[in-house]
Amino acid sequence: MTVTSTANGYPVWWKYFSYWVRYKRAKGRCECTGECASEKTHGNTRCVEMNGFKAVWAKGRVVLTVAHLNHNPSDCREKNVKAMCNRCHLRMDSIHHQENAKITRDKKRGQETFWKKGMWSHERERQLNRPKPI
Repeated sequence: MTVTSTANGYPVWWKYFSYWVRYKRAKGRCECTGECASEKTHGNTRCVEMNGFKAVWAKGRVVLTVAHLNHNPSDCREKNVKAMCNRCHLRMDSIHHQENAKITRDKKRGQETFWKKGMWSHERERQLNRPKPI
């Protein structure tokens, strides 16, 4: 089956799939079980946040989103996506967001070739700490 994607990499049927994940599979509740590294708030159990309700662990109302566990929007296998509250989703993607911000800053300074998109922080750290040739 050929998957036709939109310009941002999501499949054209994303809207319907996202709805199915959030409301049919997850029943309106965050499916995060620690992917967001928030053991303090929900340990190894499922997050308690429910879409549209007042947030338990944050201010405001909960917005349920669909997170790609491998950060690839075209990979919509059921095991690669989870319905997550806005808090868990942002926490899970924080490194990814930091990297994109770094790439954007570098592009504005004309250094876009210095960092490669998708290079994770631990890989950058390893490159920066590599011994210099004598």
